[in-house]
Amino acid sequence: MQIQTFQTSLNSLDVFIQPNEILLDIETTGLSPDISTVFMIGCGYFHNQQLHMIHWMADDLTLESEQDVLRSFSDWIHSKFEKHTSLSIITFNGKQFDLPFLQRRFNQCNILWPSILNSETAHADYFRITSRIKHVLPISNLKLHTLASFLGYKQTKTPSGRMLIKAYHKYIKEKDSATLNLLFKHNREDIEALAYVTSIQSYLHLFEGAYHIKSIEYSIDMSHILICLKTGFHFPCHLSANKNGFKIDLNGANVQISVPVYNQGLRFYYSDYKNYIYLIEEDYALHKSMATYIDKSHWTRANADNCYTWFAPDNAFFNDMDLSKSYVQMIFSLFGFL
Repeated sequence: MQIQTFQTSLNSLDVFIQPNEILLDIETTGLSPDISTVFMIGCGYFHNQQLHMIHWMADDLTLESEQDVLRSFSDWIHSKFEKHTSLSIITFNGKQFDLPFLQRRFNQCNILWPSILNSETAHADYFRITSRIKHVLPISNLKLHTLASFLGYKQTKTPSGRMLIKAYHKYIKEKDSATLNLLFKHNREDIEALAYVTSIQSYLHLFEGAYHIKSIEYSIDMSHILICLKTGFHFPCHLSANKNGFKIDLNGANVQISVPVYNQGLRFYYSDYKNYIYLIEEDYALHKSMATYIDKSHWTRANADNCYTWFAPDNAFFNDMDLSKSYVQMIFSLFGFL
């Protein structure tokens, strides 16, 4: 078995990783745990603003070599986090692949699954977490390195997929140091990329209410209301989105929301549009329970874009921060962030 440790600084990143959380990524010889093996496990954790990593790799395809990797991983997990009352695993698509694959291989190799990773262990799968806001991310796909690159990670080119498996078989035959280092480098960059992806939490914290309202005022031409928010953290990348006339701009630790002003006032959208009807002539939505009292020719089923009512912004809207924040949360819900 080969073992490599590494540490690096990720100073450009607001780290959202706690001391009891570990980054986990595995490399396998195929997609099925019944006919494939785990040939490498990589873990990472933060300590003193440094990302510490450790990688275990099987020297060959024998059952004994895989067992050595699994036992070493299990021992490390227990010894490293025995002082913590809880442990959280961070993966990318680990709920679907990494953890089920690992558990199956532990069973196939007749090794007890680490008790610290039992069902009560928290698991943050950033593939699923990021899926919540993928519709506003300017990326072509939701792959780990695509997302990490958007968030500022500068990676080098290493083999992936079938090419990585071919590189592993090459190492088994030749035992050359260059291929060995390439294999470790690939897994190391997966762990580093995963660390960068955790910064997506900054956007999610915002949408969940981690901000205060700095100001609310009309634009110069009175066509919009500008809402400025301030967070206690920085967004890794500038992000903007538009929907139904609303505009959101996230930059640094600041957020600006532009709200369109109409002759009728401001729109307030209902999220449960399936329970509403839209009055065509009046241009607003009513609860569907009222449909029986209105001629069918005057209404249609509401959808996400027309399920709103109107209100006139008064002094309370501008000065009551709780009222203003509820409107901001409505906007986040409109964009599909909640």
